[in-house]
Amino acid sequence: MKGNPRVLVLIDEIRAHARAIMLQTKKGREVFFNPEDPAIRDAVAHRLELLAEAAGKLPKGFAEQNPGLAWSELPVIRRLVAHPYDDALPRPVDSERLWRFVTEEVPAFERKLERPRIG
Repeated sequence: MKGNPRVLVLIDEIRAHARAIMLQTKKGREVFFNPEDPAIRDAVAHRLELLAEAAGKLPKGFAEQNPGLAWSELPVIRRLVAHPYDDALPRPVDSERLWRFVTEEVPAFERKLERPRIG
């Protein structure tokens, strides 16, 4: 694949974080929501932060060239994970929302960015 080396690195990072998230979520909902061992949930949240950071560094227009992904949700989810206590009414991360996003949206980033449109 030809293109801007910086963009290619960012795409590789997004896909790597997506794969790591998918590997963790394969362990299942019960493991993810286990209150006695939050390690999986924490690892997924961290990888999601990194995925969103990398996506935020992509050039303007990249999302439009590669539609069908939850681009607009990424910064919102990232903020919820990275800064859950910044709002007027601080609250912990909404794990249910995080689970839905990582199981429904993240796999598409890995799959669809295998052959992205770079223009």
